[in-house]
Amino acid sequence: MVVAYKWGGIAFDDYAAVKHLVLPSNADEDAPVTFHDEAGNNYQVPSGKVFIAGKIIHQATSQTEVYRIGESASADGALAKVRIRINVTQSVWNRDDIMGVFDADTYVTCNGTANLSSQELKAESSLDGVEITI
Repeated sequence: MVVAYKWGGIAFDDYAAVKHLVLPSNADEDAPVTFHDEAGNNYQVPSGKVFIAGKIIHQATSQTEVYRIGESASADGALAKVRIRINVTQSVWNRDDIMGVFDADTYVTCNGTANLSSQELKAESSLDGVEITI
């Protein structure tokens, strides 16, 4: 069983469903980057499943920027839908509760900031969540 809370956080009893996704390189407006799964591959939500992100650990190259994470149709592709927006208030590692549901057959991709292409979400930023059958 998985319970997703409206304002962030996930409760579950199936640890096989847990996913830890890592940003392999810095992502910005001009260079979107798809998160990698535990095996180091571009993460695509499997058919018949959704990925529910509940926690992010992140660092950015700039403060007070809004970074976007969403769905893309291809690895490192442009975002088709924005699922998570992060407002960075300091350039140190941050951990935040979030809520983002990613559809089947899409890639989980970071598109950096919506404001300046020189501002990047840093490599090794990570998303934690669960992958469940719909």
